[in-house]
Amino acid sequence: MNRKTIVEAVKAISLAKGYSFFSTIKEQLPAQVTAYPALCLQPLQFRKMEGRKHGKITYSITLNMLAQAAKMNPSSYEERWAQMENDMLTMLAELSSNEKVIAIEQASLKGDYATLTSSGELSLTATAEVVTFF
Repeated sequence: MNRKTIVEAVKAISLAKGYSFFSTIKEQLPAQVTAYPALCLQPLQFRKMEGRKHGKITYSITLNMLAQAAKMNPSSYEERWAQMENDMLTMLAELSSNEKVIAIEQASLKGDYATLTSSGELSLTATAEVVTFF
């Protein structure tokens, strides 16, 4: 149930921010992404569980944020990454306010020139630990 809650929350948050949402493995991105900007949630990784009937479950999440860059001037990349970083941090903050989420920990962001699809985009990859309760 916690897994489904996280996926649904990330989807709702990304759509509200104007990002197309996809949930797939990184290798499937070229076939899945049909609109930009896009946010892809890779399959969650169960990290640990504490407690029996009540406790905490921690998942590792990886999010790939993509923005069209094929016609973008390379001097604009840093500005676009800054905007994407701000959007990602806002999305993680909104995820942390979900009623099932206790905390978002160890978040890291990495911008990249390497495209994840053949469309030529800028990407920002975020990883974090999402601590939930059951």
